[in-house]
Amino acid sequence: VNSIAVQADGKILAGGAFTSIGGQTRNRIARLDATTGLADSFDPNANDDVFSIAVQADGKILAGGAFITLAPNGGAAVTRNSIARLETDGRLEQTLDLGIVGNFVTVTAVQPDGKILIGGSFFTVLGVARNNIARLNPDGTLDTAFDPNANDGVLSIAVQADGKILAGGSFSSIGGQTRNRIARLDATTGLADSFDPNANNEVVSIAVQADGKVLAGGNFNGPNSIGGQTRNYIARLDAMTGLADSFNPNANGVVYSVAVQADGKILAGGGFHGANSIGGQPRNYIARLDAMTGLADSFDPNANNQVYSIAVQADGKILAGGAFTSIGGQTRNRIARLDATTGLADSFNPNANNLVFSIAVQADGKILAGGF
Repeated sequence: VNSIAVQADGKILAGGAFTSIGGQTRNRIARLDATTGLADSFDPNANDDVFSIAVQADGKILAGGAFITLAPNGGAAVTRNSIARLETDGRLEQTLDLGIVGNFVTVTAVQPDGKILIGGSFFTVLGVARNNIARLNPDGTLDTAFDPNANDGVLSIAVQADGKILAGGSFSSIGGQTRNRIARLDATTGLADSFDPNANNEVVSIAVQADGKVLAGGNFNGPNSIGGQTRNYIARLDAMTGLADSFNPNANGVVYSVAVQADGKILAGGGFHGANSIGGQPRNYIARLDAMTGLADSFDPNANNQVYSIAVQADGKILAGGAFTSIGGQTRNRIARLDATTGLADSFNPNANNLVFSIAVQADGKILAGGF
């Protein structure tokens, strides 16, 4: 399961590599009852992996992935390269047929105005050259004005409060400018503005603080690695200039996940571990950082393997998923819930038998987990 989205009615959409889920044969995409987890009649039947799902305001469903056909609800196969829009009953919505040529769509995001951003590894959308990032109008037509033209993969997209678009990935050119792995794009044209942190390796995750500053995590490291400073795997960037501020946790391994608590403290998960691994402390794979100094506080769950996903509950407790078998002082296989003060694991113990990549919390507090 690569992607999870929740409909307004509480039903759960899942996409991935599966051919069976919720008690039914369902190829790579399904909709599940919110109480029982059983699959309903929604059956788009994709012929290859689904990587991303997003629900539009009108309830229609966007799916992105590596598929080239769908055969909805037992019908004939219809060509849809890497992205499709589905009616709520699983039928193909006819206006969105992008004819994508390339490898896959990795990320989809819906803007407040209903326009749809897609990123990944592709070079044609609706017969028009679009390299790795594109935007669609709500009716499924291509937003022809928006063409950032990234020269390599786009792995993360975030939309600022002012509508400008942050993109991270492995590219070295985007929006008509040389921009290494991270850029900010004009909301209308897709042209890159002056924001130029110039990362020296992939940017995997982006989060925007309440004050507009931009947190970035990824594989960048070493001298002058992002924002004009030496920043190892995690940095905070000025929203205007793209320069790194004094926040410098100095991780010793990749940061896969960044989340901001309600009090502004920053949670980081990844591959860092050992002595002086992040925020000036030994923190194994998960840490909490002071928003001003970047120093790790006393929160120390001490996972014994990588943390891929972090989510914060309404009560402040912290959910972590990954490859660990021990965290917070307890045996916990790949998923755990941690006390927000001590970092100790509570009695919540789903005991997953393989990696947990993604966690989301529903409005009713129930927890969705996806992985292997």
